[in-house]
Amino acid sequence: MVVTSALALAATFLLGLIKISSPWLYGGSVTLFSMVPIIIISFKMGAKTGFVLGVNYGILKLILGTSNFIFLNFKGLLCSVILDYLLAYGFIGAASFFRVNKIKDKKFNFYFSVFIAFCLRYLCHVISGIFVWRALLAQKISTANIMLYSAGYNVLYILPELTITLMGIRFIMFKWPSLFGEGHLI
Repeated sequence: MVVTSALALAATFLLGLIKISSPWLYGGSVTLFSMVPIIIISFKMGAKTGFVLGVNYGILKLILGTSNFIFLNFKGLLCSVILDYLLAYGFIGAASFFRVNKIKDKKFNFYFSVFIAFCLRYLCHVISGIFVWRALLAQKISTANIMLYSAGYNVLYILPELTITLMGIRFIMFKWPSLFGEGHLI
């Protein structure tokens, strides 16, 4: 389990380096299938293992790729670390937790749980963005505008990231359905 998780973490990190050109100056990016290995681990080994893997990815990403923190106060920094890195990716890793037992269609249930995990990731980024932008622009922009800006800014990369992730998972389901654990999804 440790070796498989480590390989998934490495694959996630390497896939995260393949970024689609983006206009996002203050963080956020659309990557090529980077969340797929974490989601596979979540469904193969369980939500707890996936959550830990997601948090570890967030820590790795935090250590190796932060440059925007120099402008933040302590509260903004703390919120960004916890929400943008630890919880956001932890929720992606816990995707299998969001399965609904009453839904009989396994594929729909799978996609639904991944969608919920991405919605929670989005919510983490939006809340963090509110704290960050309030710390940076409190005198220039109203709180309502900060909330709208954070929601709009984050949806512009989360939605394409979700779409690409679902496409990658769909492809893998056809090629290697055994990766998704017992009772294969296909």
